Formats: sequence, C-alpha cells, structure tokens
Amino acid sequence: MTQTRPSRRADAGRVLIVAALYFVLARLGLLLAIPPGVATAVWPPSGLALAAVLIWGNAVAPGVFLGSCLANLSITLAAPGGPPLSMALCTAMLVGAGALLQALVGARLIRRHVGVDDPLVDPKKIVLFVTLGGPVADVVSATVGVTGFFLAGMVLPGDIPWNWATWWVGDTIGCLLVAPLVLCFAGRPRTIWRRRLWTVALPLGMAFGAVVLSYVTASRLELAALRADFRLNCDNLGAGFEQHLTTYSELLRFVSRFVTCVGDVTRERFVEFIATVPGHYSGVHALSWNVVAAAGDSGLVEARGRRENGPGFRLSRYDSTGELVTVTGPAAGVFVLFIDPVRGNEEALGFDVSSDPIRLRTVVQARDTGKMCATERLRLVQEHDSQHGVLLMHPVYKTGRDPGTPERRRSEILGFATGVFRIGDMVRASIAYPTVHGVAMRLVDADASPQAALLFESGGESGKQGSFEGFHWQRTYLMGGRRWQLSFEANRDYVASKQLWTSWSVLASGLLLASLLGGFMLALTGQTERSAQLVAERTAALSASNALLEKEVAVRTRIEEEVRSLNSGLEARVLERTRELEAARQSLQLQLEQQHQLEERMRQSQKLEAVGRLAGGIAHDFNNLLTIIIATAQFVSEDMDEKSQAQRDMTQILRAADRAATLTRQLLAYSRRQVLQPRVFDVNELVREMTAMLSRLIGEHIRIELDLAPGALFVRADPSQIEMALVNLAANSRDAMPSGGLLAVRTRGLVSPPDGVSELPAGPCVVLEVSDTGCGMDSRTLAQVFEPFFTTKDVGRGTGLGLSAVYGAITQTGGHISGESVVGVGTTFRIILARVDAALALPEQQTQPAPPVQTVAGRTILVVEDELELRALACRTLAQAGYTVLEAISAEWALDLFRHHPGPIHLVLTDVVMPSMTGPRLIERMGGGRPEMRVLYMSGYTQEALGAHGLLTHGVDFLEKPFKPVDLLARVQALLLKS
Repeated sequence: MTQTRPSRRADAGRVLIVAALYFVLARLGLLLAIPPGVATAVWPPSGLALAAVLIWGNAVAPGVFLGSCLANLSITLAAPGGPPLSMALCTAMLVGAGALLQALVGARLIRRHVGVDDPLVDPKKIVLFVTLGGPVADVVSATVGVTGFFLAGMVLPGDIPWNWATWWVGDTIGCLLVAPLVLCFAGRPRTIWRRRLWTVALPLGMAFGAVVLSYVTASRLELAALRADFRLNCDNLGAGFEQHLTTYSELLRFVSRFVTCVGDVTRERFVEFIATVPGHYSGVHALSWNVVAAAGDSGLVEARGRRENGPGFRLSRYDSTGELVTVTGPAAGVFVLFIDPVRGNEEALGFDVSSDPIRLRTVVQARDTGKMCATERLRLVQEHDSQHGVLLMHPVYKTGRDPGTPERRRSEILGFATGVFRIGDMVRASIAYPTVHGVAMRLVDADASPQAALLFESGGESGKQGSFEGFHWQRTYLMGGRRWQLSFEANRDYVASKQLWTSWSVLASGLLLASLLGGFMLALTGQTERSAQLVAERTAALSASNALLEKEVAVRTRIEEEVRSLNSGLEARVLERTRELEAARQSLQLQLEQQHQLEERMRQSQKLEAVGRLAGGIAHDFNNLLTIIIATAQFVSEDMDEKSQAQRDMTQILRAADRAATLTRQLLAYSRRQVLQPRVFDVNELVREMTAMLSRLIGEHIRIELDLAPGALFVRADPSQIEMALVNLAANSRDAMPSGGLLAVRTRGLVSPPDGVSELPAGPCVVLEVSDTGCGMDSRTLAQVFEPFFTTKDVGRGTGLGLSAVYGAITQTGGHISGESVVGVGTTFRIILARVDAALALPEQQTQPAPPVQTVAGRTILVVEDELELRALACRTLAQAGYTVLEAISAEWALDLFRHHPGPIHLVLTDVVMPSMTGPRLIERMGGGRPEMRVLYMSGYTQEALGAHGLLTHGVDFLEKPFKPVDLLARVQALLLKS
C-alpha cells in the first residue's frame, strides 16, 4: 500500500495536468476554427493526448476525456440556439470518448509497430509514427465527434462531409505538430529528445507561428472583403428600395394632377389614366380616388358611386366595435369613390376612410399640411391574409394648388389620391436579398409606437443567431413623412455560405508543410543521432584499445619510475631532512620573536605600573599637604576683613589649592586609584579655562582656534576626565604637526544624537570636536587608535595608553567618542555627551555658604593620624567646635588611650594607611568599639581604591583628603546625630 499510494497520487496529478492543458489548447485551437463549422484546421489537443499517453501510459487517458468534455461542453453551450444542457452534456461526453479512444488507438499502434520509448531515429519508424498516430488514428475522433454534433443539431446533414474532413485534417495536423513538441520536452530517452529542443521544437514552433500568422492575416483580409461585398449589396438594395418609394410618391402626384386637371373625373377616365402610367403596379396593391363629403352630401356620393361603379356600390364604415357596417342616412366622411384594380378590392369601394382612427390621423395631417402623408401599419379593408398594409394619401384642393393656410385647406379640400400598399408585396417587389441564407431583413416605422413599429421581417430564424461581427447595415428613408428604417444582418450561416477557402487553404497547407517539416527534422536529427551513436561505438572501441596500450605503457613507466626512484631516493631523503630543518629553524625564530615581543610588553607594563604607583604615592602625600593648606588658609581667612586685599589673596590661595586637588585626582586616575566624580558644568567654560594650558602644551608653532557654540552647553560628567581627554588629543595633534599647523576646538548642540550613536539616550546632546591639519591616518590605523598599547610613534616616545584612557573615560561617563582622518589632510576626534538642563547646574556651579555646624555637646572624639600637621589641624578644628579631643600619633597610642580613658569615646577619626597598623585593623583591635562609638575613616586614596586593595570594606563612613574644616565638622556632626 505504501508503494501504490504515491503512484496513484502521481497519476491523479498527471490526469489533472493533461485535462487542463487539453482544455487550454482546445480554446486556442478554436481561434482557428473555420466558420460556421465546429471543426478547425488544426486541433493541438490531439497531439497532446497522443504524446501524454505515449509518455505516461494509459493511466492519464481519463485526463484526455475530461479535458475534451470540458472544451466541447463550452463550445456547445456558447453556440447561439444550441441544444439544452442535457443534450450538450451528452454531446461533450460522446466527443470526449472519441478523443480518448483516438489517443489509446494511436498509442497502441505506435507501441506495436514502432516500439515503446523509441527515440525515432530510424526514418522508417518516423514514417510509421507520423502515419499511425496521425491520419490512421484520427479517423476515430473525426467520426465520433461529427456524429455527436450532428445528433446535437449543430451540424446539418449537408455539412457532415465538410466538417468530417476538416475535423480529420485538424486532428492529423495537430498530432504531427504538437506530439513531436511534447516529446522534445518530456520524451524518453530524455538525453536524445532534449537535444532536439533546438533542432526540432524550435523550427517546428516557429513554422507553426508563421502559418498561424499567415492564416490570421488571410482570414482578416478575406473577411474584410466579404464584409465590403455585403455592404455594397446592401447599398444597392437600399438604393432600389428608395427608388421604389420615390416612384410611389411620383405616381400619387400624377394621380392628383390628373384629378385636378380633369375636374369632374369619371371611373372610366380614371382607369384609362392609371393604365397609361408605366410600371405603377410594381409593389402597388391599388390606387384610389377618395372624395370628401359633408353630412348632407353623402347621398350624392353614394348615387354617383352607383352610377360609376354599378348598383352594388354602397357607403360603409367601421362602427365603434371595429365592424364594417353600411352607412344609413346623411354622414360626413372621406369615401373611396374609385379604385383600380377593382378585382380583389370590391370591399374598399365606398369605404369611409375617416371612420378608422389611424386613417383619420393621416387624412387630417395630409389635409392640413398639403403634403403627401402615409399611415401607420394597418389592416386593409380588403385584406384577407395576414399581411399588413399602408396608405399613401395626397390631398387635392378645388383650385388645384395648395391654398397656403390650414383654414383654407380645410374649406377647399376635394379629396385624396390614395395609394394602397401591402407591405410584404411592396418589399418583395423592391428587395430580393432577404431570400439569401443567413441574412435577416427588418423594415421598421421609427415614428410608430413599439407595438406597430415592425412593418416587415424576413429571415427571422437567422436573425435569432445574431449578426456576425461587422455584418450589419441600416438606412432610414422617408415614406409620406414617416421615417422607415431598413436594416440587414448577416449571421455565421451567411459567412459560411461564402466559404473562406483562401484562408482555410493557407492554414491547412501551411500546417501540413509545418508538420512535414517536423517529420523531416525528426529524420534529420535521427540520422545525426545514429551517426553520433556510431561515432560513440567506434570511440568506445578505440578507447578500449587505447586503454590496453596505456596499461602496457603504465607498466613500463612504473618499472622505469621504480629504477629512477631507487637512484634518487637518497637525494630525496636529504632534501626532505633539509626542508624539515629549515621549517624547525623558522618556527624557532618565530617563537623567539613572539617571546621578545611579550617580554617587551611586560617591561613596558611594569614600567607603567611603577610610574603609576609612584604617581599614586605622590598624590596621596600631596593630598595630606593640601588638606593642611586648605584648612590653614580657611582659618586665616576667617580672621580677616572680607574686603581687604589679604582676604582676596587668601581666596586665590584656596582656589589654587582646589586646582591642586584636581591635579592630584588626575594623578590618582592615572594610577587607577581614582573613580569618576561627575558634576554639572559648562563645556564652553571648561574649554576656555583649558586654552592657556593647551597653548603651552602644543607650542608656539601651532595655532589654536576656538569655535564655541553661543550660550552655555551643560553636561554631567567628571570635568577632570574631559580635561584629560583634551590634553591627550591636543598632544597627539601636536605630534602629528611637527612643522606647525592649526588645532581647532569646536562645540555645538544637537537636538538628538546622530545616527549610529547608541550609547546616548534620546534627547539633546553636546558635541566637542578636536581637529588638526596634521599628517592624518589611514583607515587601518584609525581602526586601532583606541586599542591599548597601540601607537604609531617611535619606541620610547609613546605608550599607546593615551587614547585608550580617553576612550575608557568617555564611555564610562556614558558618552561617545569617534574619529575621522584623511591622510595628508588631518584628523578630527568627536566627543558626544548628553546635554542637561541649565537649571541643574545652578546648585553645583554656585558656591553655597557652608551650613552652620552644631556641636553635639559633651561628645569625645579620638583623632588617630601619623601626619603631625594634619593631626594638629583636625584636633584644632574639632576643639574649636566644642568637642573633647583625644590625640593619638599612632595606632598603638590610640589603643592605649582607648583602654585607659575613663569616659566614653563617641567617635574615632582615623587614617586608613598608617606605618604600623591600618585604620580598619585598629578598630578591629578595639574589639568593634563601644556601643555608642562611631568610626570615620579618612585617606588621601579614594574609598574605591582602598576597597580594591582590601583595606576598607564597603559601606563604612569615609572622608576623602583633601577636605575642608567645614566638611570635617559636617561629617562628624552627621555621625554623632545618628547615635
């Protein structure tokens, strides 16, 4: 089951594919159908069906049946006046069975007489394939298909031979054209058929396209000529019809003039005159003279009629029910006095024309206008058949001419010269074309109501099929003041009766030649394939011989190689050992170079570490000195007059001390013993303050230029780190411009960070640029400038840590730094920092007065500091604040005071780093202190640096040197208030 299901699914898919392709090719084939038949000169689906069954087997035959049913059902239902759905379905199934049987018969004959999956390289097999798959097998579908359409009523018995021949030719040519094309794409063996795509399929497809194009062109030209001939014939017929209408009008004018000239006309003279008019009976049923009689004159008219026409003459009219009755008593009206011929028109003699509403309207119109007028379609009094008639009436007045006004016309009217026409006889007398098969003619009164508009119709059954495209003709004529429209429509039967032999011949002969071309190309490529097979066989034999020869040569060569290898073995081993020694030497040299580089880096790192330790130690001792200077200066400043010069000098000393404190923080940062101390400051102000120092750093041969944004640009960062960045960047620019140049420092504000800068949050930012006109860097060098130990300077001139430190400081601050450089033009480094509101800078930028320090009364403080001046300063500050101060010059001294002091010690102020014992170790020796005792550590190193070295734990109270007395008192107060 698992093996059969994929096969069944594949067959089902192929059936649907074949059905769809059959339907599409069938619709394309119908475009070449010869009207009005249902057969076409080429039927591509027949070739598809034959090739599909040959390639995929009989399992895809249901697809042929399904596709044929759908195609033929669409044909049958689309045909005008076609059979009902049930009959159409039966016909489609019968034709589909014929297509299925034809494909199976053709495939069976080919498999038996040609072979299965034969590549068709033998000319005899090609002839058998073409003959059996085309003319022989296609008899089946032609016979079954034409029979089905005949049963459906779509093919007349006389058209059976024509449609059968066309069907058979179309299927044959379709097999000869399409089957080779399908085999070229999907035939087996595929290696042979695929090679025929260009040699068989392409020429065959091009020939088919050329033939179809020729057919379409010829068919259009022939159809255009037929359409022009149809219109010319219709024009001639319309001219004849118009001429007859003119003759009828002239005839009535002659009659009216005759009556006017004679005056009191008699029947005898009326008949004699009518006999002198040549051809007046062609389409004219009768001519009459109708007199107008007042109510009192009807008896005179009746007496005159009996005198002229015989005693049987009587006056008659229609009553209210439409019945013809005899007039009794005086009655006004328009009575038929004379009519010629009398035979067949006896009932019209004495008839009152005005008793009928249709005739009355025409009488009144002709009388009042003085013009000849025609009635609508009506029933003649003397008519006993189903034909309709029409009256053409010409007014005659007493003076013999038109009185001019309606009132005078009504008073002077004598009667009407009237022409009586049977519409069918009139049309047949003037037009013979409606008898042509497939042409429908209609004569319509455009001025009548829709119910009475149709005057005459011929070829009604043909008209139901609708007119063929472009075969419609219509003209409008005037008949007694009424517009008559004459139209002709030709349907497919008319076009078929002309038989488009030229285009059919072009199509059939061209497709036959194309199919013969396909057979010829198959034979030609088959011969080429046979030649290729023969060459392949001969080549294989020659290759076998060459292989034997090559084997012998290989044996001899191998023996020679073995002898040669024995002779050169020693030399080869020597060369191999030499290469191994050279490789070992190169590897050893590479290892020595790598080791030398590592040692050099190690020495450089040790050197930097030593310098860093030295800088850190100097900064620590300098912080102690700065603490003494700052505290002492504040003590002196407090005793001076605020407006004195000494006070101003002391203020300058304090500012210098603060600046020195900033430098010590830079030294600690260099020694990695300092963390960032961010605050809000103006970048423009910082750049202005740094200008003098940068000028001294870069030298007089380099000009410095500032381009600062207007206003203040506030950021939150560590100013010392920004200063350090400016110094490093300026130093690098100086080294890049040994012969002088321009160093530009620019600032500007942005609404949001530039694209690609993800380190900054969304919002306004500040850009700080440092540009030079130096030698520049290439892209490879620029990509490494922020890497540690990378430098382009000579050995001993640079460490490679400057820009890496700048990069670390800026990124740690939360900013962004990037560089741009062009060799020979210069370099630009761009620092971007988040901008803050100016209001945030006010509390930090303005010097706030120190808050008043409140002494916690009665508290004792133990001060432990090995530096004499610093210890004295702290003790003095605390003593002046009112605290009881215990002074210890070392940790051991502090322990002794702690043990022997009789009272409580509320706070211990101790240095962290001391010669014999650290501050935290001292507190530990004190046993954690007393319950009421607080501890405040102080040091020239930062708390983070001390914690990194294990000297201080996180969370303890810490005061960083240098500090001011007010800062010390504030911290002490805060700790004591906690307790």
